[in-house]
Amino acid sequence: MPRPVAHPRIATAVLVAAMMAITVAAHAAEAQSWTIARRNPEGIRTLVQAQRDRLATLPHLAGEPAVILQRSDTWDVYDTWYRIIRNEVILVTDPRLDEASRRQFQYGEETKLEFKGAWILRGEEVLRLKDSAWTIVKGDGSMPDKAIIAFPDVKAGDVLGWSVELKVPETYLGDRVAVASNLPLVLFRARFKTNGNLAYKVIGENMPEDKWSTKINDVARDFPIDYVVSVLDVAPQATGPYAPRAYEAEPGLFVAYRGFWSDNPRRWVRNATWGEEIADAAGYIEYLEEQCAELRPEAQRITAHEVSAVGRALAINRFLRDEMVVADDSEIRSRDRSLKASLAARQATQNTVANLMYVLCRSLGLDAHLVLARSRYLKPLDQHDPNLRFMTHLLVRLRGETDLYFDPTNGNSPPGELSPDLRGTDAMEIPNNLHTVVKPMFDRFFKTSKESGYFEARKEWIRQLKEANIGQWLPLPGDPDEVLATMVEEISCEPESASVQLKLTTTGFSERQFDLNRAEPPAVLLQQYLDGRFAEMHADTAAVERSPERGAPAHLVGTATATSVPPPSGNDWLIPGARVFGRDFLLGWDPQANEPYISRQVRERRFVWRLALPVDWQTATLPEDVTVSHPAFDYRCQMRVSGGALVVERTVRLNRVLFRRDEVAELAAAVEKVRGFERGVLVLSR
Repeated sequence: MPRPVAHPRIATAVLVAAMMAITVAAHAAEAQSWTIARRNPEGIRTLVQAQRDRLATLPHLAGEPAVILQRSDTWDVYDTWYRIIRNEVILVTDPRLDEASRRQFQYGEETKLEFKGAWILRGEEVLRLKDSAWTIVKGDGSMPDKAIIAFPDVKAGDVLGWSVELKVPETYLGDRVAVASNLPLVLFRARFKTNGNLAYKVIGENMPEDKWSTKINDVARDFPIDYVVSVLDVAPQATGPYAPRAYEAEPGLFVAYRGFWSDNPRRWVRNATWGEEIADAAGYIEYLEEQCAELRPEAQRITAHEVSAVGRALAINRFLRDEMVVADDSEIRSRDRSLKASLAARQATQNTVANLMYVLCRSLGLDAHLVLARSRYLKPLDQHDPNLRFMTHLLVRLRGETDLYFDPTNGNSPPGELSPDLRGTDAMEIPNNLHTVVKPMFDRFFKTSKESGYFEARKEWIRQLKEANIGQWLPLPGDPDEVLATMVEEISCEPESASVQLKLTTTGFSERQFDLNRAEPPAVLLQQYLDGRFAEMHADTAAVERSPERGAPAHLVGTATATSVPPPSGNDWLIPGARVFGRDFLLGWDPQANEPYISRQVRERRFVWRLALPVDWQTATLPEDVTVSHPAFDYRCQMRVSGGALVVERTVRLNRVLFRRDEVAELAAAVEKVRGFERGVLVLSR
């Protein structure tokens, strides 16, 4: 018999009122037992009446031939086993509906059915079903066991209830939990209770905000160990050949295994050792190694004119840098592509570019290795919490007489070198033969886990990984301050003159040095720099001194035109800050955006601005020094009279180039203090 189409949703206010009563009433009824078939008649009648009252608030269900008044699943979790308690209570209006009087569920071959029970509430009488109402169909390797409950002689107005207790002899690692059923559902409840040694995270998917709630009953070690998720008024599952998959369209829960309690760091961790975390990458390394043969012709073409291993690696790095367009991870067209397809499209994410660097090198027989590293500009890596997602850089290490490091995930890193934020840090190298080492160990782990449980198998798994020396830390070479980026800008001008003399000197690890050493016309280089520093300053002539060596200074000198400095007026000389300081400090960052910011500016900068003074102004009173300090930067501006000129000297040191979201508020205040000063007016008094 078909069901009528569900009616529109009821008003939100009614739902909210009903939701507020869900947890209290349900817990009062469950005080007797989590398993409703174990309850006494009074407990069953109380539970059913509470759900009938809730059904009365859902008038769109009044015409249904049957509704599920309550469906509840409880997970009682221990270290090496867990129990699932499954309950269902159904109100039948039309007994001809087979979907109500005949219920079934499946369970795995290792699962033990510890308890089963069913009843019919007819009026005030509770009729308990005999075992003959249950049929257990044993499965085999291809099909699970199945339990079928047949309720006999169902009458209009009957309320049917059934419960099972299933014991599973393995560690619960989470799963998707279906909420919807094949009948309309008044109330769904899921309870998760652990012994405090394991932790889970429950994520609600497709949950209407006004129809679900959670309640924490107990907490241990700052994590819920007994909590309930309640969902009200759930539509039946969609059926038919074109129905969307349940987890795409229907309310559902995703229970994620967060980890276990470790006494060493005294916190929840997913893995005990980095070896476990590295072993999870075995399939990833196997996939990359399989791509070598497919990409070998392209690698040979790219390196056709190179003989040495270093020359080939540099050629591959240049090709990827110049030819590949780096796309954001969120762009769907850049995901789920093979390496060959990404290379053909000349578009890839940063990590895919690193994978291409690795595979192209390996395809030519080069001794290349993948290395995962974390920027020192972020908070230090917690080595007691093994998780490769904390790493920020995917490097390719080319072994040789002197190791070379390529960092495709950092477009500003020079070929073969490490950026200062990685030098001297600890990194994790992934072995090239990882998949061949891990596979036999994993096969043994899988077998042991079936025989003696997850935790026992895991102890042996960790021991084998340690013996195999997987997940060893690699100290990255170099001193972060060895080649410190510096830049000195010197500007000289005279009152009422639009002619400005500019000299720029830069050295060390900086984008500006690379810019100055490019084969660009000097006037173009000067104009590019001025465009980024001042709104109205134009290059006239320029000369550039180039240096091909890393760390050696590059010089840019030239003449520019700009708005002239206004002359003094009376005993006060007002000089616009924009004329001295140029565009905003940390240009490009908006404090109101509340987003992380990566600065591309040079780490050490000094700006010197000189204005020739008339003799009678060389003893003028000057503004006081301005100093702003923040963990991310240090700023200082000093003013003095030297050699007949007003000298305004600023020093800026960036202690980090990445500013995290949780720093935005504090950082915004410091940046606005600098910007407020530089947007003001310098006042000299005679």
